[in-house]
Amino acid sequence: MDFSKLTSILCVFVLLVCLTLSITTLTVLRNALEENDVLQEDASALVEELNACVAELNSALADGESIPTVSTPEESTDAASECYCLRTVNGKIGIYTAEGYLVRLLDVLVDDLPPTDREALSKGICVGSWREVISLLQDYTA
Repeated sequence: MDFSKLTSILCVFVLLVCLTLSITTLTVLRNALEENDVLQEDASALVEELNACVAELNSALADGESIPTVSTPEESTDAASECYCLRTVNGKIGIYTAEGYLVRLLDVLVDDLPPTDREALSKGICVGSWREVISLLQDYTA
């Protein structure tokens, strides 16, 4: 075999390797772009939800309502401080700590509940533990 044939075969082999790497790279880039589109859609949905919450808060402030502060539930060994209260907040169920801080605002519409539950929530339902909160919420969302 002469040198020119060997060179030709080697060039074809290198071209095939380059072509394979190019196709692989293009596939990875296409997948990354598709993933980026999904992330942008998710981000847009979150921004829209945030804007709706801000508009709701601005509306509540304009109506003269007080806006409760937000905190997170903490595990506590003190039974007195581990008290929660479920109340109606703008037509939804809000979970408050014993100190009156809003822990969570749920997307459960109070109007969809039976009248006795609506009345109890308007007065406030106090429970002694987070487990009791979860149990009550399961009753309302079931």
